[in-house]
Amino acid sequence: MVSNLENDSDRLHAPYEATTSKDGSRDRYINVAVLMIHWIGSLDEGLEAHTEVTPLANIFRDDCGYVTEIVQLDNKGTPPQLQLSKIVADFVREHDGPCRTHLLIVYYTGHGYVWRARPNELIVSGTARAGTSWTEGAFAPNANWTHAEVPLNNASADTLVVLDCCCASNVMEGRLPSTGARSYELMAATGKNMLAIQPGPRSYTHALINALSALLQEGCDFSTTDLAQAICELRDDEVKSRLYNRLGGTARHIRFAPLERRSLSTSSEAERTDGSLDVRIDSRDQDSLRDGEAKRLASEACK
Repeated sequence: MVSNLENDSDRLHAPYEATTSKDGSRDRYINVAVLMIHWIGSLDEGLEAHTEVTPLANIFRDDCGYVTEIVQLDNKGTPPQLQLSKIVADFVREHDGPCRTHLLIVYYTGHGYVWRARPNELIVSGTARAGTSWTEGAFAPNANWTHAEVPLNNASADTLVVLDCCCASNVMEGRLPSTGARSYELMAATGKNMLAIQPGPRSYTHALINALSALLQEGCDFSTTDLAQAICELRDDEVKSRLYNRLGGTARHIRFAPLERRSLSTSSEAERTDGSLDVRIDSRDQDSLRDGEAKRLASEACK
């Protein structure tokens, strides 16, 4: 059980970080959550996309320290559309928070296609065989991603969506209204109406895993631009993967770094590393320091 003191510390930490992370300074995420979505293995037999999920999840969870959740879609019991919509909505509800301190990452791998009459709505699917009949009690294994991602569009946190499927770029019908300092980006394995390369040495996810590993080993923060470029170099950009800003106007790029590098040291002394100063505030007397005072203190510290 989390103590009230820990809850209060988190409550005060968020406005402090949000205030000190204004334009011109690096984002300092205190909460990063990753949602990884794929189809259950029995539906994914022809593609085997699920085989690349665990290695990528291990990087996010073990190397970066991000909260990572893997979910499987199926076609029994509940329609896949209801499953996907609930999964995304629950994820946002649990992990959303202020931009610059909170980051949501949502990843999908599997089949994808679009209807001719609605080319900007991505359909994610557990099969490449359209029109297949299913046994009694089973639903067609497909769901409208464009409908399910609405909670992500309305979130406050910085958000990165990664789609490794055919027609991944078709979701970019237009840019969403910009909301303050938020960053919302899409990394798409393919351009519009293009086929993705199947899981294996030439796949987008395979390159994503290798690019993340290499950039993390360098020991520095890196941006989505750095990551997208590294992926293109590994694949010779053979299928024209894309990085999009989903918001109107010019937006900053999301930056990655393991949370451990940004956490406060356990030492009782303030430490100075790489020209930075680690300042601590004793807020054990919670009645004496409220949200407004935390923001004011942060503003004074940045002067």
